[in-house]
Amino acid sequence: MKILLLLLWAPMFCSAWTGAVHVTGRLMCGPSPYRGEKVQIWDPNFLIGYSLWSEVSTDESGYFSIKGAGDDWSGVNPFLWIPNYCGSSTYVDKQCTEGLIQVNVPEEFISGTHTPSMTFDLGTVDIFRFKQSDRFWLSSIFGASKECRYV
Repeated sequence: MKILLLLLWAPMFCSAWTGAVHVTGRLMCGPSPYRGEKVQIWDPNFLIGYSLWSEVSTDESGYFSIKGAGDDWSGVNPFLWIPNYCGSSTYVDKQCTEGLIQVNVPEEFISGTHTPSMTFDLGTVDIFRFKQSDRFWLSSIFGASKECRYV
């Protein structure tokens, strides 16, 4: 009987959802391109934690094109993650974000393979208007609501 139960439950723990995305767009900081800045694709893992699928930097004109893929047995829900240094101040030798921007990739743009089948075009986004993240609220309790870098 125990073997039968194990055989019935095993596929649930061995199988995984697969997904891939391709996201493009242009980021602006007011009238200026948001150049040379990090753009990432993350996917939440089951229960707690996140998987980094991919990371790129914006070009001199603020454009980016990023592809990422991954697996998770609880499903894939990738999102774009952009630290927002637009309009931030420098304190002593550190510059901290004005917020962390999270954009969920719409379900219809997530392929069921490791190769993206469609491109989600974010368009042109002025990130100057974003000042805080409305996601990762649990992380913000533990001090992850900002990113800082030495300048």
